[in-house]
Amino acid sequence: METYEVIIVGAGASGIMCALNSTKKTLLIEASDRIGKKILVTGNGKCNISNDNFCENCYNTSLVNQYFSRFDQSQTLKYFENLGLFTYHDQEGRRYPLSNSANSVLDILLKALSLKNNVKTIVNTIPLSISKVQEGFLVNTKGQTYICHKLVLATGGNSGTQYLKQLGVSYNAFMPSLVGLKTTRNKGLAGVRISNVRIKCKQFNEVGEILFKEDGVSGIVVLNLSAYLARNKIGSGKMTIDLLADIEGKSLFDMIQLSIQNNPNYLLTDILE
Repeated sequence: METYEVIIVGAGASGIMCALNSTKKTLLIEASDRIGKKILVTGNGKCNISNDNFCENCYNTSLVNQYFSRFDQSQTLKYFENLGLFTYHDQEGRRYPLSNSANSVLDILLKALSLKNNVKTIVNTIPLSISKVQEGFLVNTKGQTYICHKLVLATGGNSGTQYLKQLGVSYNAFMPSLVGLKTTRNKGLAGVRISNVRIKCKQFNEVGEILFKEDGVSGIVVLNLSAYLARNKIGSGKMTIDLLADIEGKSLFDMIQLSIQNNPNYLLTDILE
């Protein structure tokens, strides 16, 4: 049996950051074969670290303010700069590493973690059970048992709810959010990416980038829509996609009509092309 001051379950972005800021003897446990894997797919592989325009309205609760008052966006950027990672922002305020590669972010986090003599990392390990004991917490894995004084659950999503139940911790039900959406009509469009597209669904109305996939749609504006649907507990519905968000209906009609008049031998498909 091994004893630690802190055990962190889940070595994604949150778990790694927690381990980096721990001054106690710490064990970082990851279920997959390497830590920080999901960082590599964020921001379409570029890793959207932060956003210059973030505010409490971007979140589900104003409770986030108490955390931002202690560690805000500017401090996040400063933290990465101190590690040697510098960023730039696009027109929407999104912050990316100068390399435009999520690998840079993960590499620099792994380098910083390797210099932490107080942190031990184990992969391919899943706690089978977690219980409260007099000394703190008992974490049972296949073939090993650990005891810690403080426990951090950084598993993300539903994967950690079993531990919350075992510890008697109440929580709000999780719903998929900031995810792509499944659709029924986009045959032959997979891989097509279009900017400046207007998406409407219920009360949602926003312009942004859309990416068509084999079985659905993604992109920033779609992720925002998914958050709206999750917050309003909407599981399905109809959305409209306007590929020419900046052009009014009458202007578009006039453009098509003029093209038809000047090119009478064109088919409608040629005109639209």
